[in-house]
Amino acid sequence: MSIGRQKILCIAGFGLILVFLVVSLTLLPDTGTATGLVLAAAVLITGFTGLFVIAVIYRNLEHQVHPYAHMHDTLILHDLKQMQEIIDGISTGHISRQISLNSRPLPPTDNPLLQKPVEILNATLRSLSIIFSAINDITFDPCRRLCYIGADSFLEGRKCGEIMGELLNGRGRVLIGSGRHVGTRLRQLGFESVIKEAFPQISIVDVFETQESHIFCTENLKAALKEHNTVNGVYICEGATPVAAAEVLMDLNKTGQVKLIGHDLTEDTMRLIKNGAIQVTLTQNPLAQGHDALIHLYNHIVDKWQPYSPRLLTAMEVVTADNVDKAWRIQSGDFTEGGDELARIGHQFPHEHPIKLLMLGRRDNPFWATVQHGVDLAVERFEKINVTVDIVTPTVTEETPFYDIDLYGPYLTSAREKGYDGVVTIVPDKQMIPLINELVDAGIPVITYNIEPASLRALIHTIVTQARKLQDISQMMQKETELVSGATSEINKAMNAITQRLSKQSEYIDTTTRSMESLIDYIQQIDEEAKASAAAAAATVDAVQDGTSAMSTTLKTMDTMEKSVLSTWHTVERLSHYSVSIDEVMAFIGDIASQVKMLAINATLQVTHADQGQEGFKVIVNEIRQLADNTTQAAAGINKLVTDLKDGITYVKQIMAEGLETIKGSANLANDALSGFSSLNDMVSEEKKRMDKIARSIRNIVISTELADNNVNKVADISKENSRSIAQTYDATRDISDRFSEINEIARNLNQMAQSELDLLAKFDL
Repeated sequence: MSIGRQKILCIAGFGLILVFLVVSLTLLPDTGTATGLVLAAAVLITGFTGLFVIAVIYRNLEHQVHPYAHMHDTLILHDLKQMQEIIDGISTGHISRQISLNSRPLPPTDNPLLQKPVEILNATLRSLSIIFSAINDITFDPCRRLCYIGADSFLEGRKCGEIMGELLNGRGRVLIGSGRHVGTRLRQLGFESVIKEAFPQISIVDVFETQESHIFCTENLKAALKEHNTVNGVYICEGATPVAAAEVLMDLNKTGQVKLIGHDLTEDTMRLIKNGAIQVTLTQNPLAQGHDALIHLYNHIVDKWQPYSPRLLTAMEVVTADNVDKAWRIQSGDFTEGGDELARIGHQFPHEHPIKLLMLGRRDNPFWATVQHGVDLAVERFEKINVTVDIVTPTVTEETPFYDIDLYGPYLTSAREKGYDGVVTIVPDKQMIPLINELVDAGIPVITYNIEPASLRALIHTIVTQARKLQDISQMMQKETELVSGATSEINKAMNAITQRLSKQSEYIDTTTRSMESLIDYIQQIDEEAKASAAAAAATVDAVQDGTSAMSTTLKTMDTMEKSVLSTWHTVERLSHYSVSIDEVMAFIGDIASQVKMLAINATLQVTHADQGQEGFKVIVNEIRQLADNTTQAAAGINKLVTDLKDGITYVKQIMAEGLETIKGSANLANDALSGFSSLNDMVSEEKKRMDKIARSIRNIVISTELADNNVNKVADISKENSRSIAQTYDATRDISDRFSEINEIARNLNQMAQSELDLLAKFDL
C-alpha cells in the first residue's frame, strides 16, 4: 500500500470515529427510542469501521517502523537508563563502572516521513557515543605505576597560550593544529583556557588535525589559511610538525606576519627559530625523560627509592632566537650554562645477579632522538654494574597504524615471562593501563614518561593516595612535635637549673676574682724584688767578670814580664859569655901588642945600627911602636871596661834573678787569685742563673696569674653572657614549645583534614 493511500485511509478512519463521537453525543438523550437505537447502532458500526481502518493501517506501519521502535527500546530503556545510573553513581562516588553503548545507527530509509527522524536519532547516537566515551575516561582504571616523568601537557598548553597572547599584544585570530593523542588534546585545552580567560580579544577561528604528519599538517594548514586568510597566529600542539607549519608560512610569504609557536627543540626547529620562521618553541627536557626514568627505576629496585610525588614534572623552557644555542647545548647534556641536572644513580657496585630493564619508546621524529640520548647516557652508567636495558621502539605498520595498545601491548604482556625486573614506557593509549597494573600486581615496577592519559578516577585515586600520605606525615609530625615539645620542656627545666648554677658560679667567680687580684699584687711585689735581686746578681757577675778580666790581663802582663825578664836574663847570660870571649880576645890583643912592641924594640935596635939611608924605616918603626903603645893602652882601657861590664852583668843577673823569683811569686799569687775569681764567677753566675730562673718563674707566675685573672674575668663575662643567653634560650625554648604546640595543633588539624578528605573520598568506589 502506498503512502498516499495510507494517508487517505487514516483520514477516513479518523473521520468516521469523529462522526461516531459527534452523533453519539447528539443522540445520547434519545437512546431509549427505537429510532435512537437504530441510529446508535449505525453510529457504532461507523466508529468500529474507522477503528478497523486505523488498525489495518497501523499494522502496516508497524512492520515498517519496527527497527526504529527497537532502537527506541534499546536507547531509551537501556542506554539512557544506563547513563542515568552511571551519572547517579558518579554523583554518589561510584566512579569505577564503565559504560557501553548498545544502540546501533539506523539504516537509511526511503520513507520521507522517517528520513528526518533517522538523521536526528543517528546524530543523537553519535553524541551519546562521545558522552559515553567521556564517561569511560572519567571512570577508567587509575594507573598504579611508580611515577610519571615528563611535562604536564595542560600546563604546557597554558604557557603557550600566554606566549601567544603576548606576541599578539592581546588581539588577533589564531589557528590550532592538534592531534588524536591525549597529550596534544590536553595542550589544546590548556591553550584555549588561557586565551579565554586572559585574552578575550583573541579568537580561535579553527582547529585542524596534524596527526603528527608532515603531509597532513601541510595540507590542513594550507586549507585553514585559505579559509581564514586574516589569521595572525598558529599554535601547533606537538613537536613533530612545527617545521612543516613554518614551511607553509614561508611558501605563503607569511613568515613573521603569522606568529608560530610549537613544541620541542630539534636541529630543524633550531634553524627555523634563528631565521625567524618559528617565534617560540617550548621544551620539556627530553634528555631527562629518557635518562631519569631508567635511573629512578633502578634506584627503586635496588635501594627502594620512592618519588616525592607521583608526577615528577620536567622543566618547561621557552626557547627563542635569543637563547636557542644555550638551550640546545643544555638539551644535548652540557649543563655548564645552567639547566636541571640529571638524576643521580644510587648503588654503584656490580650486582651478583643481573638486573634486566625494558624501555618502550618511539623513534618516528627527531624529538625522540634526544630522549634516546638520555637513555644511552643511563645505559652507559649501567654497563659496569651488571644492569642491562632492552630498548624497544616499535614502528607503526598497516596492521598497527597507531601508537596504541596494539603496538605496545604485546611487549607489556610478555615482560613478566621474559624476566624483566622493571619497565619504562610511554602510555599513548589508556587501554595500556590495565596491562601496566597487571605488571605492578606481579611485582614488576613500572615508570611512565612523556605521555600518559588521565581520568577523574585516577585523579581521585591520586588525591586519596596523597591524602593518606598526608595523614601519615601529619601523624608522624604530631608525634615528633609531641616528642620535641617534651624535649623542649626538659630543656627548659635544664636551662632553669643551669641558670641557678650559673648564678652561684658567678658568685664564686667574683670571689675568685678578688682573691686573684690580691694574689697578683703580692706576686707583683715579689716580681719587683726578684727583678732587683736579679739585677744585683747581674751587677755582681759583671763586677766579678771585670775583676777576672783585669786579673787575667795582669796575669798575662806578668807572664809577659816574666818572659821578658827571662829573655833579658838569657841575654845578660849570653853577654857574660861574650865578656869571657872578650877577655880572651883582649888577652890575644895584649899578646899582639907585646909582640908588636918587641918587634918595635928589635926594629929600633936594627935602625940604630943602620945608616942614614934608613930614615924612612925609622919612621915606620916609630909608628909601630906608637901603635903598640896605643894598643896596649886601649887594651888596658878595654880590660877595665870589660871588667866593669862583667861586674855590672853579674849585678844585673843577681837583680834579675831576684826579680824573676818575685815575678814568679806574683804570677803564682795572680793565678791563685784568678782561680778564686773564676770560682767566684762560677758561683755568682750559677746564682745569677738561679735568680734569673726565679725571676722568669715569678714573671711567668705573674703572666699566668694575670692570664688567669683575665680568664676568670672572661669566664665571669661569659658566665654572665651565658646567663643572659640561657635566659634568652629559656624564653626561646618556651616560645618554641608554644610554637610546637601550635605546630602540633596544625598537625592535628592536618590529620583531621586528611581524615576528612579520606572520609569525603570514601564514597568513591575506585
